[in-house]
Amino acid sequence: MKHTKAKAMLIECCFCDNVGDMGRYNAENMEDAIVKGLVINLK
Repeated sequence: MKHTKAKAMLIECCFCDNVGDMGRYNAENMEDAIVKGLVINLK
């Protein structure tokens, strides 16, 4: 990621197709994990 020339990035977080999936979906935790992953890899 450090040396990529990409101008954009698509991050697909989850695929929810039933109520059980929605129960496991936690947007806040997912956001935190994405940010932490990006920050660690960009150092």
